[in-house]
Parts: sequence; structure tokens; C-alpha cells
Amino acid sequence: MLDADPIQHHLETEKIGRTLRCLGEIESTNTECYQEGLKGASEGLVIVADYQRSGRGRLQRQWESPRGKNLLFSVLLRPSLSAESAIQLTLVAAVAFQKELENFLKIRAQVKWPNDLLINNLKVGGILMEMHVQKERLDFVVLGMGLNVNSEAKDFSEELRSRLTTLYKHKGEKIDRSHLLARLLNSFEKEYRRFLAGGWSGILAEYDKILAIKNKSVRVVLPRGSFEGKVQGVHENGALIVVNSQGRRELVLAGEIENLED
Repeated sequence: MLDADPIQHHLETEKIGRTLRCLGEIESTNTECYQEGLKGASEGLVIVADYQRSGRGRLQRQWESPRGKNLLFSVLLRPSLSAESAIQLTLVAAVAFQKELENFLKIRAQVKWPNDLLINNLKVGGILMEMHVQKERLDFVVLGMGLNVNSEAKDFSEELRSRLTTLYKHKGEKIDRSHLLARLLNSFEKEYRRFLAGGWSGILAEYDKILAIKNKSVRVVLPRGSFEGKVQGVHENGALIVVNSQGRRELVLAGEIENLED
């Protein structure tokens, strides 16, 4: 099981991870972190688990992860932001985590809007953001991350094997999860502080460069229906810009994006 001491040994952060709880088995790190947020926990709390009984991803999809092989963690944030601006934190986290995979592991990674990390167009990780709003004011944000580190194809259901990959597969050796987690948290705090200081445009430009579906034909699936178009990039508010078949720009803030050029 992961232990707080070796993780914090590698931390260079001011807040993120300075309070850190490593748990063996829980329902979900996001659920645990959210409950701590409701109790008034301070910004920077990190909850880590070796196994989740009810791990979930975006759109309430189940998140599969074998016991003791991957990284499953959530971070509590209390930014002075509007709920609309807080949505951009998913993109900030994606940039931070993608950078560290390249810097530390020398593995080329990209992102699929808004929250997936990809290696060779296969999903290696996902980010889940949840927020608590009280009286129209943002109280706190929980950012959860699931990253396939030392797992292998046999650890996943047959349905998922063709769509997922792991860091172990690309690195060819087992990875120290404690060291990697500390590096991810260091990178995230750096980008988070940059974002809060008003550097969103720079982060957005970086996100745009690692967007795997840029200039690709996609299908956008929304509750009201679906449409096809070509991805132009990401808007300053964090929405995906898709030019539809009539040549009109659509700003997609939520929905499922299917790559038609896989």
C-alpha cells in the first residue's frame, strides 16, 4: 500500500499534498475528498487509495483499476473563482499531468478534450472534476485522477483492453508510484498557481498543442442529439470549438466526443 512519507519526501509544493491520506480500500477518492471538503478541510488535501470499490469517471462511467498497481487520488481545492471558470481546472490538470509524463518518464502523451490522457490514442488516465456551490458561490473543487501505472492488459476487462494502455507497457519497467505521484502533484501546483495568477491564456495555448483531436473529424453527442464536424481547438472559456458541416462554429462545454479518424 502507498505510504504518505515517501510521497511527501519528494514533494516540493506549498499546499498540495502537505496533508495527505493514503487508504487501502474505499468507495472513491473523489467521494472521500468531497466529504472532507464539506467538513471544512483545507485546500491541498490529497486522498490516495490503492483500490476503489466504486471508482468512476466522467458521465458516471465505472473506472476499473486493479488493487495496488495504479494511481488513484483526489485533490481538494478552494479557489476564488466562479463556477464557470472552475471548469477550466480540468484542462489545467491535464496540462500539468501531461507535462510530467513527458518530463519524468519521457513518454509522449496527449489529451482528449476535456479530461483524458492518451498515449498513441489509447487512454492511460482520466481526470474527474466535481464542485460544491453554496448560495451561488463556489465553495470547493475536487479534482480526481486515475492513472494506469503498473497494470497490464490482463488486469482489465476484455471490453476495455483495446481502448486502454499503461505506463508500464511503454516504459518497459515497473514505476515507483510514490515518486510519480509526488511529481504529478508538484507539476499540478505549479500550473494551478500560474492559472490563479492570471496565466490562463498560456496554459490554454499549451493545452491546444497537445490536443489529440485537433483538426480531426468528430461526432459530438449531446442530450439534444448529435452532430459531426472538425475540431478547431479550445475556446478561452475551456469549450471545445467544433466547426460543423454547415461551417458554423459550435462551442461544446459538455458532451461526448467520438473521434471519426481513429
